[in-house]
Amino acid sequence: MNLKDVLLFFTRPQSARLPQQVQKLKNFSEDIYSQLIAWHPDELELISFQLANVSSKRIDKAREWKGIIMSIFHESLFTLAVRKFNKTGSNALVLIRNSKMDWVFRMKDRTSIVYINGQGAARIKSDGTMVPFKRSGILGKSTNNSYGNSILSIKGNEIGEVNKFEIDAGFNQRAITVIKEFEDDGERLLFLTLALHRIAQILIK
Repeated sequence: MNLKDVLLFFTRPQSARLPQQVQKLKNFSEDIYSQLIAWHPDELELISFQLANVSSKRIDKAREWKGIIMSIFHESLFTLAVRKFNKTGSNALVLIRNSKMDWVFRMKDRTSIVYINGQGAARIKSDGTMVPFKRSGILGKSTNNSYGNSILSIKGNEIGEVNKFEIDAGFNQRAITVIKEFEDDGERLLFLTLALHRIAQILIK
C-alpha cells in the first residue's frame, strides 16, 4: 500500500460538532474561494507567506478571519479560514483549501488532528511527528533547525523545508524549498500536508 492510501484510506470520521464548524468556515470564505487559480502539484515552491484579502487584521487578535495565501507571483493559491479559541492560536480550527482539496487542522494542546476532504487522516504530535490514525508507524516529521527553518522528512528522508518567516521581508517571501524529488503522489501529499500545517502555525499567531 502506498503512502497516499495510508493517509486517505485508514481514516476516521469527524467528531459530531466538527463538520458544522468546518462548514461555517467554508461559508465564511466562499466569496474568496472563487478567486483561486487551478492548482498544479509542481507549484509547491511557488507558495509564499503573503496573505491577500484578509478580512480582519491578525494584529487585532480576531477570533475568526480569512484570507488568500498567494504565490510568489501574486496568484491566489489557497484560501485560509481560521477560528481561534484563544488569543495565541494554539487552540484553533484552520481550514485551507485549494482548487482540488480541503485540509482541516484542529490544533489543541500542541497537537493537531488532520482532516483531508472531510476524513481524519493523521495526527501531528507536539514534536512535529505525523502519524496515521489506524496504523502504526511514522508518516513524516517537521523538525526546526538552528536557522529557524522547519525541515520536513517523509519516512525518514529529508524532502524539503518550510523557510523561516521573515516578518519584515521587503518582498513576497517563498515559503517552501524542495530539496529532493518526490517518489510518488503520496509522498508529495504528505509533504504538502506537513508544510501547510507549519505555514498555518506561522500565519495564525
